[in-house]
Amino acid sequence: VAIVAVEEDDDIAIVSHGGTMRGLIVTLLGLPNEAIGKFGFSNSGISVVAVDGNQTALLAHNITAHLDGARPRP
Repeated sequence: VAIVAVEEDDDIAIVSHGGTMRGLIVTLLGLPNEAIGKFGFSNSGISVVAVDGNQTALLAHNITAHLDGARPRP
């Protein structure tokens, strides 16, 4: 993951595989590596992390409501 240029108060979206996202969330939250197994991700699940200075909070994790009624392509 590389963030090239972000201004203060910018929102960013990161799209990745679950393993990478687990590692990123654990790192952002300052949790020990052993916590990686505590975070599961569904396909197309959305998680929201807020970072404000040295404060980081997990606001939502693995939201899938946007997929309700979605059907896989044949």
